[in-house]
Amino acid sequence: MPSDKQQNGQGGHGSLVVREYQAKDRQSVIQIYSMGILELVVDTAFRSLKYHTESLLIYFLFTAVSFMVTKSWWMLGLVPALVLCARYYCSRLVIHDFLQYMLSTDLRDIEEYYMNSPDRCFWVAEKEGKVVGVVAASGDRTTGSLELLRMSVDTNCRKCGLGKALCRKVMEYAATEKYTSIKLGTVGYTGAALRLYESVGFRWLENINGFQFPGTIHHNLFFRIFFRVYQSRYRLDLQNQV
Repeated sequence: MPSDKQQNGQGGHGSLVVREYQAKDRQSVIQIYSMGILELVVDTAFRSLKYHTESLLIYFLFTAVSFMVTKSWWMLGLVPALVLCARYYCSRLVIHDFLQYMLSTDLRDIEEYYMNSPDRCFWVAEKEGKVVGVVAASGDRTTGSLELLRMSVDTNCRKCGLGKALCRKVMEYAATEKYTSIKLGTVGYTGAALRLYESVGFRWLENINGFQFPGTIHHNLFFRIFFRVYQSRYRLDLQNQV
């Protein structure tokens, strides 16, 4: 007979099923999560630029000073190109270090960390027998808050309600386990993830500028100039949900 936790982990509609993680899912889970994290390289290197005016000002000064010193018009194209290369280099190192850190901590043994704990759980979204999305949750009984973690969806299965299904599974779990709120933090600049969370009831709390990814060691001046991101924090109060 399945446990209460297993019974609460089932759900789905049509050919999509959101269920609890099983050992056989590990390879698919790691692949989907890794691909989702690696998308942040482009996000943090390029898409984030328009959100960080302080960085744009520094790069403009770099370009202007280089032009005034060399009196060469080609510096107006070379310096911005070098800046973009430096940003990509920094983003790639930081994001890869972060991914390795995740794979060596809670994702190293998903069953032990999530499934054998009364305050944690890990789910996969399965479509036509294939794992296409993942999400996890970790609770704190002292505060009554549950944190939504490790959300990632296969790139071929986006914009079809899969993300909402994963969010709602976490919401169902939180309600069943008597948590009063759900929190999350996300780094991304495409807007799709933010719209997803807002569509299921999360409200924006704050942006943490200068957010540092756990497990990364690149904090020198070079990285502070060419790698700067913010984390958006969201919260959902379950007592306000009908």
